[in-house]
Amino acid sequence: MEINIYNNPDFPIKINEENLIHFDYGLPGFEELKKFAILDIEEYNPFLLLHSVEDQNIAMIVLSAGQLDLEDDLHIPEQQLKELKNENEEHELGVFLILKIMDAGKEITANTKAPVLINFQNQKGRQIILDNEKLSMDYPITVS
Repeated sequence: MEINIYNNPDFPIKINEENLIHFDYGLPGFEELKKFAILDIEEYNPFLLLHSVEDQNIAMIVLSAGQLDLEDDLHIPEQQLKELKNENEEHELGVFLILKIMDAGKEITANTKAPVLINFQNQKGRQIILDNEKLSMDYPITVS
């Protein structure tokens, strides 16, 4: 079933219900919101939108962590992954960073300390906090 996640008739955003990401605990600061969708922002590739289905006013710009050179620092502990995957299941895990945009888009930072993990096999998501002092809540992003 297709649902409209943005109630503006001039800008409908429709997504198939089976593509919704379910956050059992919500996101920090938005614990009551459990259902989100990841949307392409075509004119702003590689950025994506993590949009709440339950509150059309809540959306965050995110970036796949693979776009940055952070693989060594973004080590996700196995115990953090257990909650996102089913037993004996191979999982396609997406790691996304929530961005903060300031000064009319001239300054962009990423929260590398608390990435958003999404298992695209079972549509489960969770934001975790990593214990690594090399990571930052305001990692500078350069946009060309």
